[in-house]
Amino acid sequence: LPIAGQSGKAGSMNIVFKADLSRHVAHRPSVLYWVMRPGAHMGGIGMGLVRMVRPWNEWLLVWGYDIDQPPPHMDEATARDIVHDLIGDRDIPVEITSSSLWTVNHSYATTYSAGRVFCAGDAVHRHPPSNGLGSNTSIQDSYNLAWKLAMVIRGQAGPGLLDTYTAERAPVGRQIVDRANLSRDQFGPIFQALGLDEYSEEEDIVDGLAACRSGTAEGTKRRQALEEAIQLKNYEFNAHGVEMNQRYDSSAVVQDTGAAEEWTRDPELFHQPTTRP
Repeated sequence: LPIAGQSGKAGSMNIVFKADLSRHVAHRPSVLYWVMRPGAHMGGIGMGLVRMVRPWNEWLLVWGYDIDQPPPHMDEATARDIVHDLIGDRDIPVEITSSSLWTVNHSYATTYSAGRVFCAGDAVHRHPPSNGLGSNTSIQDSYNLAWKLAMVIRGQAGPGLLDTYTAERAPVGRQIVDRANLSRDQFGPIFQALGLDEYSEEEDIVDGLAACRSGTAEGTKRRQALEEAIQLKNYEFNAHGVEMNQRYDSSAVVQDTGAAEEWTRDPELFHQPTTRP
């Protein structure tokens, strides 16, 4: 199938580990912890991610690597060193469960079928995990294709119905690939608000956070910029419109001849219920 976009934009790694981090996180419980560390821009978003699997002793860490260099050799010692560096506490025993490398992609198929072969899921849209759209979109692809295949096989519809699979699902695939990559890029303003860049060292991070907390005019300015930057993340974590505002336009749909639909609120942030398919 023809694939548009870019593959291998950046390199990333997953490290699953067991460690009792309760002294660092139990008093501020969450599912995702973003950690600022030097080197986090290398293949990453500027921060390392520690995701809770089981509180507070099983975790998934996400870290980047330079995609322009050979993939790093990930043995247990290397993985443990990355974990200790990111959590900032080398006294905590760490058990590495697994590690794997993956690449950040911004790619999507322009057609979802070739002859008798129909594809769905990661085969036709590849993107970072931002927005959590991967499984949802893959299930939607499969559902859309399954009932159409069933009707054609049973003789209840002609083969032309299968052509509507690409017409309906390819625009959705491209939308979620674009959104997931944009959400990944929208971490940048957070670092700009703190006066940080890809060359920032540990002391720069400490100084940037201190400047943001200060009671000076500069501190006020930075806090305002930081708040605006964090508001952008609503488009990643609270984007119900991105998840549910899809509309189908194909030969299987009898289109409304009335006025075109108008969005009453931000179509990415808010779901707008409708009778349109």
